Amino acid sequence: MKYVSIRELNKTYREKGCTDVPALRGVSFDLPEKGMVFILGKSGCGKSTLLNVLGGLDNFDGGDVIIDGRSMKDFSAKDTDRHRNEKVGFVFQENNLLDEYTVERNVGLAVELQSEKDGGDLVAAALKSVDLEGFGGRKCNRLSGGQKQRVAIARAIVKKPEILLCDEPTGALDSDTGEEIFNLLKNISNNTLVIVVSHDRESAEKYGDRVIELKDGQVISDSAPIEVTPVESKPEVQKKSCGLPAKRAFNIGAGFLIARPVRLALCIIICLLTFTCVGVSDSFASYNREKTIADNLVKYETPYYIFTQTSVYDLADLGVEFGYTKNIFNETEYERLKTLVKCDRYDIVYDFSLNSTFGGAGYHIEELRDKRGETLFFHGVTEFDETYVSDYGFTLYGEYPHNYSEIVIPDYMFEGFKTYGYTPKDGTAQTISSYNEIIGKTISPAHGNGYRTYKIVGVLDTNVNKNVYDRVMYKKYDANKYDAIGMANAVMTRYGLQSVMFTAKGFYRNYYVSELLGEECKETDDCIKSVISPITGGKKAMVEAARIHERYHTELNADNRYDYFMLTGDAQEIVDYEDDTMNLCKTIFFYTALGTSVISALFVLYYVSGVVTEKKRQVGILRSLGASKGDIFKIFAAQNGIFAGGLIALATVFSAVTDVIINSYLTKGYVAKAVFLSFSIRQFAVLAAVAILAIAVGVIIPVMKILRAKPVDIISGRK
Repeated sequence: MKYVSIRELNKTYREKGCTDVPALRGVSFDLPEKGMVFILGKSGCGKSTLLNVLGGLDNFDGGDVIIDGRSMKDFSAKDTDRHRNEKVGFVFQENNLLDEYTVERNVGLAVELQSEKDGGDLVAAALKSVDLEGFGGRKCNRLSGGQKQRVAIARAIVKKPEILLCDEPTGALDSDTGEEIFNLLKNISNNTLVIVVSHDRESAEKYGDRVIELKDGQVISDSAPIEVTPVESKPEVQKKSCGLPAKRAFNIGAGFLIARPVRLALCIIICLLTFTCVGVSDSFASYNREKTIADNLVKYETPYYIFTQTSVYDLADLGVEFGYTKNIFNETEYERLKTLVKCDRYDIVYDFSLNSTFGGAGYHIEELRDKRGETLFFHGVTEFDETYVSDYGFTLYGEYPHNYSEIVIPDYMFEGFKTYGYTPKDGTAQTISSYNEIIGKTISPAHGNGYRTYKIVGVLDTNVNKNVYDRVMYKKYDANKYDAIGMANAVMTRYGLQSVMFTAKGFYRNYYVSELLGEECKETDDCIKSVISPITGGKKAMVEAARIHERYHTELNADNRYDYFMLTGDAQEIVDYEDDTMNLCKTIFFYTALGTSVISALFVLYYVSGVVTEKKRQVGILRSLGASKGDIFKIFAAQNGIFAGGLIALATVFSAVTDVIINSYLTKGYVAKAVFLSFSIRQFAVLAAVAILAIAVGVIIPVMKILRAKPVDIISGRK
């Protein structure tokens, strides 16, 4: 019964710039289902080409090959892979084993490509049939030439092929070993069609059931021809799906990873720098002023919101836009403020200098003088009671003021007395070391009509983080080191509660304005320096409070000025101090990341191309065993998946550490480290996406190139 039918087969090798070389010219013959057939001829006669065509390693130009009733002209790429996987087994002259693998693993590859689950038993049986029982754990590079060829035969027959194709199987062996191999193949031919390409006529006549001789690509003799008759084509029989298991692809890919260690190391360094840069770049890209302010309200343990009003002049015709100092504002604008930001309560810090358009220097305290002898001062006044203390979580040491001549000072002001001492008029400075030593003392702040005496009845701890400000409060400090924290402290002192005078209810309107100021100030409406509110509602509420400047501003007036409310305080001052730097770094890192991403893709291409070159023989062997293009791609995907996974993990750590370093650099001297950059799931996702894209681009080009090549060209090294 005919199994293989070859009809007028033609094959010509064509190389650009070279003369065409005919390899097969009108070859026709039929072969049975079993037996040992030798194909003889001198080198270049076409016998190896014929074998490659039969095995699906090479294509043909004309004619046809019909195997088990199916025409190879109708084979798709998937059909050809299945043909190599299921129908044929190859035994090459150079055995084409994977020397770095064990005998068992080499043979097992053929089984795994068929997705067989009982591969161990099949491998053991195949090794036993070629007299290699017990050799499974040995590395192939420790075997003799004859043993290697036996392993190649075991690998070819383990999947029970219908055709065994042998290309000069004894060409590299001594005569005794060669005879052993031919005896083994002869025994296999009792149940399988064995086709042997050889130039050994003596062995062909001794072992062959049939000998076909080629010359110049044509059949010149056939010892036992079968009548060539038309063969009816059969439909394809659908079989179970096969292919390289993911685990094996992963293992092979892991082995491929270190094929070019120098290139690998160079690629890792370049890609690691790139992906770290991408992660940091996205940290800068995700920088948001309001969110950063909210983060730092927590970092600096800011105890309350401070809202002020400020102005911007828009002189577009002169190409100028500049901010103005913070304004004092009136009750009407205060009511508007309360509609723009939702807080549990609002408390006014009144201004002391109503005869000035802007907030004045303050209310001088004769008894509190610095080392230069200059008096320090209150920056504002706020009226408070028991609810004030409880709602803000403050602590009062002493008593509440019961009349307009009694006041409470903040603990920050107490630190001034503690630093410089208490100096009565025309007296000697007295050392102050505890709250009790300042409570009961009188002070004489200046006002419009001279000095007024007030009794200190208490000290209020306003929960300001002294660990942050102890470098700068009441001290001469190094502006190069502590400039930002010094500015933050100045803002908290000027507009917060650090230097206010706490008084009884009604003090400002009923006493300060009505009795102490001149007639020209009594009708003044603008008197509010800032508004204080407790911080509640979590981070979302903080972000909304920081965005108040976006929600309200006046129309441009005749002076091309518009006013707006803003969140003031240490966190805002720290963030705005570095805002320009952050935006500049955002641009720099973006273009750096973009450029280095392209470079990393090129380096991945360089690395993978080297691996493909190094491992193309293994790829060709796998293709000859029936591995599909998808299987090969799966291997390289696994290899570079390991590569990408490791790089992403390292780059994630490097990016997070770099963010910390940059934060530390930006905030040196800020004491409590402010947060400008934060590495989150977003940065990881962007970093991972860019890494996968860059590596995918670098992988696809060289892998697709080798997959377009014919298996015979890959094995021979022509591609």
